[in-house]
Amino acid sequence: QRLLDLTFARSVVGDDENREHETRRREFLRYTAAFAGIALTGMGDEPWHRLSAALQGRNRIDDTAVDNLELLTVGFGNLYQSVAPGALEAPVRSHMEHLTQLLTGSGQSELLRHRIASLAGETSILLGWIAQDQDDHGVAQRFYMTALDAADEAYDGALGAYAIASASTL
Repeated sequence: QRLLDLTFARSVVGDDENREHETRRREFLRYTAAFAGIALTGMGDEPWHRLSAALQGRNRIDDTAVDNLELLTVGFGNLYQSVAPGALEAPVRSHMEHLTQLLTGSGQSELLRHRIASLAGETSILLGWIAQDQDDHGVAQRFYMTALDAADEAYDGALGAYAIASASTL
């Protein structure tokens, strides 16, 4: 909420604290805008392209799209260090939904599916940390265990270890 207030309020030129808030606000907006761009351009530039691709069962996910999703996942992880968990929760949940939709679709190679599963696992761990910060330990535990399932799907041992280590903090 604080970041949204800062987003739409005029900042006063002044002390270091205002500059730090402005830097965090811009970083938050940059990652949120990047997510919106990835989510909206996944199957084409125009809405009719996306609808046509969905109706024909075509999936245009490729290495570049997964690279962009990876950058976004890492960006959300970096923002977690400086942005209030409540401000990140909705965009990170939306990112998880997008990754989940890609996993339920067909047409991507096995390698891309493993990469997407790894990203979904990392995102699930981040959502676990957010839930834990909000004292919702039951939800956090479910996110960590789901991340472990994603790590298994992706054959990603390091991600599995991270999920277990995260769960052990509860």
